Amino acid sequence: MKVRIGNIEHQEVIIEDTMKWGEKLGLKFDLEGLKTHIYSMETKGVIISAWDDTTLTGYLTAVMHAPFWEEKPLASDRWFIVNPDYQRKETATVLVTALAAWAKQQGCGAITLTPSKVSNININEMKNSLQGHGFEVYGLRMRRTI
Repeated sequence: MKVRIGNIEHQEVIIEDTMKWGEKLGLKFDLEGLKTHIYSMETKGVIISAWDDTTLTGYLTAVMHAPFWEEKPLASDRWFIVNPDYQRKETATVLVTALAAWAKQQGCGAITLTPSKVSNININEMKNSLQGHGFEVYGLRMRRTI
């Protein structure tokens, strides 16, 4: 699996594949919102993608920020999705490893991930997997539809 960081030249493929994956997962993504997010990463963050030859297997977007309570900046994911055909095939591990390397290179002291139900993942399974890769539960994000 090959990792690409930046991906400006692959934005259209990323957007098109995300829409296809959403359909496969029974999710409806807002195309214009997705485009805005992906295009904004050119100046506000980074896109890290994984490829199996010419097939996009997954990607994440992340931003750096410097909370006043941290000694060094953090890198935090904003969007993380794996091609449904490549789930449970180490794509997520490859992406998280690449994010950690990128963040370290940028001078960050930590990375944070926010797994969500959007991509049909089992949150507890993901938590256990991330803990196996050195992550700790650092907080809790709750959601209430209004």
